[in-house]
Amino acid sequence: MKRMTLVLTIVLVLLCACAPAPADETSALLLSYRGVELTVGMAADEAIARLGDDYTVTEAESCAGQGMDRMYTYSSMRLYVFAPVEGEAVVSSVSYTDDGAQTAQGLRIGSTSSDVIAALGEADEADDARLIYRGKGCVLTFGLRDGVVVSVVLSGE
Repeated sequence: MKRMTLVLTIVLVLLCACAPAPADETSALLLSYRGVELTVGMAADEAIARLGDDYTVTEAESCAGQGMDRMYTYSSMRLYVFAPVEGEAVVSSVSYTDDGAQTAQGLRIGSTSSDVIAALGEADEADDARLIYRGKGCVLTFGLRDGVVVSVVLSGE
């Protein structure tokens, strides 16, 4: 089971970090963790410095072969970073791992789809399994099961 979890985590890192949005194409969509606002394209060094050093890090060569993908795992959140061979490392994706993390609006794993809609308005795309909000260069997705949020992911478009 641990091996399967590790393999799935590495696949997710590779999928999320292959094509991060440039910093100038980010939007107002963000996630918050420990009072730190996180968005796709922000400088990874700044985010990590503000979040603290109580994380574990996993690293793999980027699927594009032009840098490294890194996953910083905190107690209730994962921060995915693309570090190019040349240039600044940027946040490519953020995901909550349990209900210990919440958005600035108080949304978290365990919130209801009604809570999400009340806080953020109607989704750009919606079905029984997810609510998707699109911004400039990023997507905020709330995964749902029986009307309850089971995943929260901010990623590049």
